[in-house]
Amino acid sequence: MLMKCIVLLSYMLEFLISFFFLNNLFSRKKKLWQTLLFGILIYCVCCASFLFDNVIFNTTLFTIANIVFALLFFETRIKGAFLSAFFLTAAEMATEFIVMNVLSLTTSKDINVYLENSFMFLLMVILSKISFLLVSRIALIAGLYLNGHKKTQFPFFLLIYPLCSILILYVFFIIAERYNISHTIEIAILFGSIAIVLSIFLTYIFYSKTQREIDELFIAQQDAERIKTDTAYYALLDSQNEMLKTITHDEKNHLSVIKSLANSQEINAYIDTIYNEISFHSLFGNTKNKYLDLLINKYQSVCDTNGISFDTSIKTANLAFMEAPDIITLISNILDNAVEAAKPSIEKRIDLSINHVNNFDVLTCSNSCDKKPSSSGKTLHTTKSSEGFHGFGIKSIKRITDKYNGEFDWFYHEDAKEFVINIVFFYKD
Repeated sequence: MLMKCIVLLSYMLEFLISFFFLNNLFSRKKKLWQTLLFGILIYCVCCASFLFDNVIFNTTLFTIANIVFALLFFETRIKGAFLSAFFLTAAEMATEFIVMNVLSLTTSKDINVYLENSFMFLLMVILSKISFLLVSRIALIAGLYLNGHKKTQFPFFLLIYPLCSILILYVFFIIAERYNISHTIEIAILFGSIAIVLSIFLTYIFYSKTQREIDELFIAQQDAERIKTDTAYYALLDSQNEMLKTITHDEKNHLSVIKSLANSQEINAYIDTIYNEISFHSLFGNTKNKYLDLLINKYQSVCDTNGISFDTSIKTANLAFMEAPDIITLISNILDNAVEAAKPSIEKRIDLSINHVNNFDVLTCSNSCDKKPSSSGKTLHTTKSSEGFHGFGIKSIKRITDKYNGEFDWFYHEDAKEFVINIVFFYKD
C-alpha cells in the first residue's frame, strides 16, 4: 500500500511540473482552479497505470495525458501540444534514468535494492522529480530566448534553489544508505524532503503570481501615461483645429469679396474651385463632440493607410456625457483592436455606430476578423504571439463602461468572420 502511495505522489509531482511548463509556454483557456482540478482528474486516470508493470504502457499514458491536458486547457494547436508532451515525456524519462544510474554507481549497489525499500524509493522519486522540474525550467528559458524573447527575465535563484535541493536530497540518500538510521530519523528525513519539494513549488507559484501582478501594474501605468499623453495631444489638436477653422472662415470671406469684385468668368470659376476645395477640407466631423471627431478623423487616416474600409454612423448620440480622457481611452482601445484584427483579414472592414435608443445609448463596433479570438467564456485572452491585442485593451473598455453605468458584451460570428463589440450606457435616474 505504501509503495502505491509513493507512485501516486510521483504522478502528482509530474502533473505539477507539466502544469508549470505548459502554463509558462501557453495562455490558459480556463481559470487556474479549473485547470488544476480537471488536470488532476486527468492524471488520476494515469495513476491506474501502476497496476501494470509495463514501461511502454506507462510512458504512452503519460504522453497522452499531457497532450489532452495541453489541448483542453491551454491555447495551443495540436503540433504544440504534441511537441510539449513529447518533450515532457523525454525529460521525465531522462532524469529518472540519470538519477537511478547515478545513485547506483555512487553506492555500488543494484538499483532494484532501492526499489524494494519504500524509504529509499521515496527519496529517489523526489530526487528524480526535482531534477525533472529543473530540466523543464532550463528548457523553457532556453526556448523563450531562442524564440526571440531575449528580454525575458528569470531570477537565477529559481534555478539555484532546485539544484541545491537536489544536492541536499542526495546527501540524505547517501546518509540513509551508508548508516543504519532509526525509524524516527527516516520519518524526519522524509518530512524534510517533502517540505523541500513543497517549498520549491510554492516559490514558483508565488513568483508567477507576483510577476503577473507586476506585469499588470506596469501595463496599467503605461495605460495611464498613454491616456495623459493622448489627452494633451488631442487638446493641442483641438486648439489647432479651432485656429484652422478661423483661418478657413476668413479665407472663404476673402474669396467671396474677390469674387464679387472680379468681372471675369475665368476668375470666378477658379475662385469657385478653390472655395469648394477649402470647404471640403475644412469639414472636420459632425458629431458635435470635438474629441470624438478628432478620434474618428485619426482612425479614418489609419484605416486609409492600411486599406481598411471605415464607416461611421453617429447621428443621435455622441458620448457627450463622458469626460475627454474616458472617450479617448474607450474609442482608442476599441478601434485599436478593430484595426489589428481587420488589417490581416480578407474583407478589411470596420463599422462604428453610436445611437440613442429609448433611454440608453448604444455603441456598436464590428470589424472583419478572420481568426477567432482566444477566449474562455466571455473572457478574452491576450495570446503570447500578439501581446496587446484584445487583452488589456478589453480591460480598459470594461473599466470605462462600468464607470458610466454601462454593460459591455462581445461576440464573434464564425460564418461571417466578424468580431462585434456592444456597449449599452443606461441613463441614471
